[in-house]
Amino acid sequence: MELRSSAVSKSLGFQTYFVIFILLLFARLITALLLAWPDSGSLNLPTWLRVAGVLILSPAWIYTAYSVRKYFGFKRAAGADHFHLPIREMPLVRKGIFRFSGNAMYAFGFLLFWTIAIGFDSAGALVVAAFSHAYIWVHYHATEKPDLRFLYSESI
Repeated sequence: MELRSSAVSKSLGFQTYFVIFILLLFARLITALLLAWPDSGSLNLPTWLRVAGVLILSPAWIYTAYSVRKYFGFKRAAGADHFHLPIREMPLVRKGIFRFSGNAMYAFGFLLFWTIAIGFDSAGALVVAAFSHAYIWVHYHATEKPDLRFLYSESI
């Protein structure tokens, strides 16, 4: 809606949209933690497997967060290219984790939720991680990919 009619810009503006985006992002993370904590131990994973899982998964989402901050910026990650023409005209980022995947935030960033589930040994958090990761891929294919084709047609 924003790309084709500036509907969000006209009603909220980017700054308000960005604040809502960040609040929802942190709410998702806090909700996962609040679910995982009281459900801790429900998977009955051995400690060595939990530690191994956290150590294997963490570098990917940490490097994703680092790459977003260093090469991309949180405002652009939140969709600033939908709102501001100068950002829209910037090339796609191919540095950091983005040199391995054009959609690293979806592929690797959501491993944070898997890390929480495994780290807390929580069946409930594991269900949330699976749903969140599946849902973000639906969002990617239904919304983000068409938007990226519109914005960066030669690169997608």
